Amino acid sequence: MGLLFTMASCSLYNLNNFLVSLKIIFIVAFIFITSPTATHAIADAGLRAGLVPWVKKDK
Repeated sequence: MGLLFTMASCSLYNLNNFLVSLKIIFIVAFIFITSPTATHAIADAGLRAGLVPWVKKDK
């Protein structure tokens, strides 16, 4: 969420240069698409390697 607002403010600040603003918007879209994919790939690799997921113990 912080990245979104930071990059949006940079994009608005550079609004006089449309190409820079467009590049910043593409960077934000790329990060929001690839971040969940990378997290899933790391978790899947851990499961395939035999790591047991951490679970909270019942009281």
